[in-house]
Amino acid sequence: MKSDRWSLVEEIFQGALERPPAERRRYVENACKSDKGLLSEIESLLESDNDSERTLRSLIADDIKEAAQASSHSETGLQLGPYRLVRELDSGGMGIVYLAVRSDDHYFQVVAIKTIRRGHDSPELVHRFRTERQILATLNHPSIGTILDGGETEDGRPFIVMEYVEGQPITQASKGRALSIRQRVELFQSVCSAVHYSHQKLIIHRDIKPSNVMVTPDGMVKLIDFGISKPLAPQLVLSDNSPTETSLRRMTPDYASPEQIQGKQLTTATDIYSLGVLLFELLTGSRPYTLDNLSSAAADRVIAEQGGRKPSSALNISNEVRKELSGDLDSIVLKAMDIDPSRRYLTVEHFNEDLSRYLQGKPVSARKTTPVYVLNKFVRRHKAAVFAACAIAVILSSLFFLYWRQSRRVDRRVKQVRTLADSAILDMTDKLQHSSASTETQAALFQSALSYLGELRKTTGSDPRLLLELSKAYVRVGDLEGSPLVANLGNSGTAVTSYQEASRIALEAQARMPGDESTEAVIETYQRLGSIESFLGNLHAANDNYEAGLTWARKFWQQKPNDPNRRRLLATSYAGIGDVNLNSLNPDKALENYSSAFQVFGEAPNGVEDHDRMLIDLYLDRGRALNELGNQSEALASERKAVALAETLVQKFPSSVRAQRALFLACEEIVFPLAGRDVLNVSDSAQAQVYSRKALSIAQMLVGVDGKNAQAQYDLALVYASMGDSFRQSNPQTASVWYRKSIAMTKQLSPLYGAGARHWLAVRDEALAEVLVKKEKSSERLRLLQEANVIRQEFAESSPHGRLHLMRSYCKLSDVKLAANDLPAARQYANAALPFLDAFSVNSPSLLVLRDLGFCYESEGAVPRRVAMDRKLSSTERLAADAESRTWYTKSAEVWSMWNKRGAATPESERERHKVEAFLREPAAVPQQAVTKK
Repeated sequence: MKSDRWSLVEEIFQGALERPPAERRRYVENACKSDKGLLSEIESLLESDNDSERTLRSLIADDIKEAAQASSHSETGLQLGPYRLVRELDSGGMGIVYLAVRSDDHYFQVVAIKTIRRGHDSPELVHRFRTERQILATLNHPSIGTILDGGETEDGRPFIVMEYVEGQPITQASKGRALSIRQRVELFQSVCSAVHYSHQKLIIHRDIKPSNVMVTPDGMVKLIDFGISKPLAPQLVLSDNSPTETSLRRMTPDYASPEQIQGKQLTTATDIYSLGVLLFELLTGSRPYTLDNLSSAAADRVIAEQGGRKPSSALNISNEVRKELSGDLDSIVLKAMDIDPSRRYLTVEHFNEDLSRYLQGKPVSARKTTPVYVLNKFVRRHKAAVFAACAIAVILSSLFFLYWRQSRRVDRRVKQVRTLADSAILDMTDKLQHSSASTETQAALFQSALSYLGELRKTTGSDPRLLLELSKAYVRVGDLEGSPLVANLGNSGTAVTSYQEASRIALEAQARMPGDESTEAVIETYQRLGSIESFLGNLHAANDNYEAGLTWARKFWQQKPNDPNRRRLLATSYAGIGDVNLNSLNPDKALENYSSAFQVFGEAPNGVEDHDRMLIDLYLDRGRALNELGNQSEALASERKAVALAETLVQKFPSSVRAQRALFLACEEIVFPLAGRDVLNVSDSAQAQVYSRKALSIAQMLVGVDGKNAQAQYDLALVYASMGDSFRQSNPQTASVWYRKSIAMTKQLSPLYGAGARHWLAVRDEALAEVLVKKEKSSERLRLLQEANVIRQEFAESSPHGRLHLMRSYCKLSDVKLAANDLPAARQYANAALPFLDAFSVNSPSLLVLRDLGFCYESEGAVPRRVAMDRKLSSTERLAADAESRTWYTKSAEVWSMWNKRGAATPESERERHKVEAFLREPAAVPQQAVTKK
């Protein structure tokens, strides 16, 4: 609005307020005449005015008058674009928040504007401010203050235009409205919803306190002030480059987590702690402790001494409130405020779910679940039904007493084995995940657990129900030790032993009690063994286990073909065999296996998490097989389908770590057909970078959720390499940075993951060597390739893939030695590759084979080509070398031409073909007539 227009709006609006409500309409219509836009604006203002008292608009009018009389150094009254600053609302070390109005021709709006205080606009504060602005732009939630606009003042200070939240801090609002404990919990759940949403967007608030949680007059919660928030994936915050974050730790100590006070790495658990402190104060009216002006060490002592205070122990509450807080709410608050981040709620959503269980009268996860506690909760919820059931139970119990006495001994033993096994494993898990135990210590703890299970094995006898429970216990141990399918501690070798024991016991149970449960246990243990053996590179053992599982699964499925669980088991067996075939360089057979899996499982999602995660895996599997067969377009279509399904899955199950990991794997996997190192790609680096960055942000989040999850760290190393792949063609120097990060983390994980990690270490060593193109890096290239070659030799006998990798490794070393003019060493490495060349056929369905044959034929030809250029040799020797060179180059050209014939040519394969054909067009190193003349 122009200033004249603004004055007219104010004049008519104030005039209407001075008249009785019944006369306002007529007055406004006469004053606005035929100006419908003006009439609409005034009516909008009047509709928001519920009585004849001074409203927000009249307050603004007074403030604008006061602004005209303000001192010259005040910024009130300043115009920022279409916004006029009215008065100061709040200020702090970083900046000032003003009440403002939009005053242009478009519309009238009351807003809050935050800007940096004049004279305090250091580069760091400007960067922090712009980061906050970008963070707010990514958040769109009804309980989070909304960003409306942004810009810069005339002197270059950034500002943020936000919705004006009129209200009180949540603690004041609850007290002022005399809310009950239940109502306060319900109100607090809106805070949890807002914080959980920001965590989904990979943002940690880091300053959750009453003054940053406002309650509007209509009872809406608004989480505000993301000034010190932290993005878990900084690369997703599109602000300008800046110096690293200051070492000064910005926080409100009374609400900060222990790790925040100590300056340690922060995760979403930090906000969970602050939420716990806020809930304590909301329920009791006081804080659990006060840390004003205390040193970090002193603050730690206070938290250690008083951080475990129960809300019910607060001195300023009534006995009635104390009774209401005792038990569930005490436990919920204490779990959220645990000093150890790993013992807090895993996510804010879990915190919120526990509050919902409290409100519904159900058992809460924060309390130890005893039979008495669960029964008490049930009785409270269903008093009438329990009374009726008790009466019926008295009658029925007399009828079934004899039968019960006979069977209860076996039932008790089944329950005892299940309880003891679960207790042992959960206790072991807790010790491992909440300690910094060395690998040797972890191994000792696992050995103790396995010994315990062994003792149970001796006492279970031959009852099949007991055997089944024991088999499940061994599977759980194996999963925790090193299953590549779930979060684990990286002990893959011992996981095999646990799965083998689970399989033996399941087979024994099935023989004694054939049935659905025992058959399913047999199939799943075979599949676990197939998966872990495949991960470790033992393809023969993997195939044997998958085939055994397939035999059982096919018969099981045939009995009830429409049963979802049986379809899942059969499809998993087909997919497992497909994985083995793909790793055995048989992508055609693998594609058949994956097609069989789809035929059984279907190709459409059904909204069930486990089902849809498996469907995502199948689309990725099919994409890999198609890509290795040279069908890049269909491969990309299949993998894009997987990404789309995974994104939908995360939206439906945002707190599920497995859903998040499914999206991670889909985004990471699609990098290979886009711009991976295998030549089987469409050279789309830009798209590859988009997906790899998305995968990186998820991997970083999962590591932040559980820093001791070796699977999450393994995934992070994996995506570092994918980041390198995505930059390999467009920016080799940037790619080298990512490859180095991947190598460093893979080396850390190598003791845990053994063979699997060593294979990937060789892959990443070779990847880094490929992008070190500068001459001064030649010695490092040689070292990397030699280290990779040592690992390749370890795997040469385990699979065709292993032999193919070793062949290519020798050829790469030959190339490097030749570039360094070390002809004898180059020849030695080239000769070492010769036996493998005969082992692979140019008719292989795998383009990976053709790729490596093409490169190695080229390397074999490069050595005699260099000999032919040596003028110290006789013409006969040089001509013979030239002929040998051309023989190899001709083979290489034929292999690269086959990519065209199969319709599988890629930019990189064409580049190699043209290079080799250029060599063949060159004239002979020694003219034929020179030899004849001699």
